[in-house]
Amino acid sequence: MLEDGQPPHLALEDLIAYVGRHLDPARVEQLEEHLADCDSCAARALHARRSSRLVDGWAASSVSRARQQAAVLTALVAAKAAPQNAAWQERLTNWLDRWAGRVEGAVRIALKGPEDVSQVLLTELAFLARPDALWPQFAAERPMRGATSAPTVVTPQTEGPRARVEVAGDTVVVRVDGLGTVTPPLVMLIPDGRMSDALIAELVADRAPEATLGDATAVTTRLDERALEPSAWLARFARVPPGNYLLAFEPQPPLTS
Repeated sequence: MLEDGQPPHLALEDLIAYVGRHLDPARVEQLEEHLADCDSCAARALHARRSSRLVDGWAASSVSRARQQAAVLTALVAAKAAPQNAAWQERLTNWLDRWAGRVEGAVRIALKGPEDVSQVLLTELAFLARPDALWPQFAAERPMRGATSAPTVVTPQTEGPRARVEVAGDTVVVRVDGLGTVTPPLVMLIPDGRMSDALIAELVADRAPEATLGDATAVTTRLDERALEPSAWLARFARVPPGNYLLAFEPQPPLTS
């Protein structure tokens, strides 16, 4: 275990280069000395190695899928090790170990510069979803109007919780309706092909005003019977740098109960 005064945790790019055997012998020796003393980095290196083997094991025609699966795993490993995600440690561990990086749903997003229009891309990503996932596929909410239209997407189903993703400039907004009192999933925004960590957001309840429930007596009676359910759960990623991203929802089987 590392003690105070010892070197900080290894950077994600160092771990990826290490498991990919892209370092010179002297740097490999330095990293292995650190891994021998740091349980956290050793665990991250193990998961990164598993991700690398996953890519190597796929046929050439399926490398793109394998890389996207590996990207989710690598992002989760880095997220677990990040101090700012300590409150979600148990959930990230469950996502990584129990579900092996599978998701409840995912979309690809292309964020452009100020002169261009950002888009949500309707790419086939069902292979990333867990079995019986709520949102294995997304569809455009309304027909695109011209090549510059940036679509908002929703789940095509008509029953159960619904997820909605939209982009505006450098902002990505996620909305989930119909969860009831079930814990909402984490949302992870993973940069494509860059050595930077994913962004993680927790959906926040946007509760309906009490006035919509009637007079004060009716509100009190309802709150006594059950917790006031939020009308929607929202997460917002603001000031996101231009680039291509994979947005993934944490798998949560209780959503289907």
